[in-house]
Amino acid sequence: MSRVAVIIIALSFAAAAAGGITEGGSDLFSLSGYNMFRYSMWGIEERDPTSGFDLYNRIELEPSVSDMLAAKLSFDTRFGFSVFDSLAGSWLSDDYTLKAVEVYGILRFSPEIYIAGGRFKLPFGYGYSRPGSDIPFYDRVMVASAPAFTAFGGTDLGMMLGTDLGPVDITLSYTNGTDSQADTTVSKQFTADVAASPAEWISLGGSAAVIGQPEMQPQESWSATGLSFYAYGDYPVFGGLTLNFEGEYMSLPWAGPAVDDMVNEPGGDYYFSLAGTHQVEMGMLTAIQPAVRLEMLSPPEQVQTGQTVPESDVSALDMCLNLHTGQRNTVQIGARSYSFQSGADGYTDVYVNWRMLF
Repeated sequence: MSRVAVIIIALSFAAAAAGGITEGGSDLFSLSGYNMFRYSMWGIEERDPTSGFDLYNRIELEPSVSDMLAAKLSFDTRFGFSVFDSLAGSWLSDDYTLKAVEVYGILRFSPEIYIAGGRFKLPFGYGYSRPGSDIPFYDRVMVASAPAFTAFGGTDLGMMLGTDLGPVDITLSYTNGTDSQADTTVSKQFTADVAASPAEWISLGGSAAVIGQPEMQPQESWSATGLSFYAYGDYPVFGGLTLNFEGEYMSLPWAGPAVDDMVNEPGGDYYFSLAGTHQVEMGMLTAIQPAVRLEMLSPPEQVQTGQTVPESDVSALDMCLNLHTGQRNTVQIGARSYSFQSGADGYTDVYVNWRMLF
């Protein structure tokens, strides 16, 4: 573990103990984020190692020059993670230190309207863009890291216009294309999101991402539009019990040109999660939150004319028990179970995670 990472993580622990960092008695500078320390037992037989500890750290800096001019910088650090390298035929380290996620400036014309320029999360896909500090599971939804989604969402470099008009929020962005495809041969990407809160306990929204590229010999021009519709909220039931719900449906077309004798089959994803937060007074334990989430991912496919579409759907069932010890600390005991339409053997990952906000 590098010295820089140790210093950053140590600062985050100190910030958590102090309840956050501010300077000058105002919002001229703030540091926030969270740490997650996890022990996992992997269900897939080929996994090496089959179990172990890992550490994830998110740092967010938000300096402000004035009420009009500000910036945001966020960084990820990971240790103990691995990924399967199909070429090497083995599991390799997937660690990194202070990897930039978002780096952008903000100019506010008023409290309701702003523009941003730099690298930011595209306003597409609530399951990806929602704050990671209060997800009632360790992992985000599967689709957030799937190629079908990253063709339309993720992070990118460009300009963004945001509005907060009371019950309705509108976000528009014009960017390079996506991080993985951004170059002079790919058309710029337009992304739009509209969200509304018809009641205090529920929010509804929809977003669209338009991608493509101009004509490039011998290929013709092409375009594709991803769509997302989502809802989330917290409904107070009685006493200290609150129902937390979240759901999203995505339409994800094939991100590429039409090819002779080939058919572009669209894909999609949907998920729904339900949790119940019950406030308690049991010493250090302040709330108990069981949660469950079901997701089905159908990747888009390019299939030869007359051939059967491959059975490539993947489903995941997440289950987690959250034990809150105050507003900044949560112990999570959970599992994710995978099933495959192709008939491949499913498996279940089990974990214990400590999440600490600062």
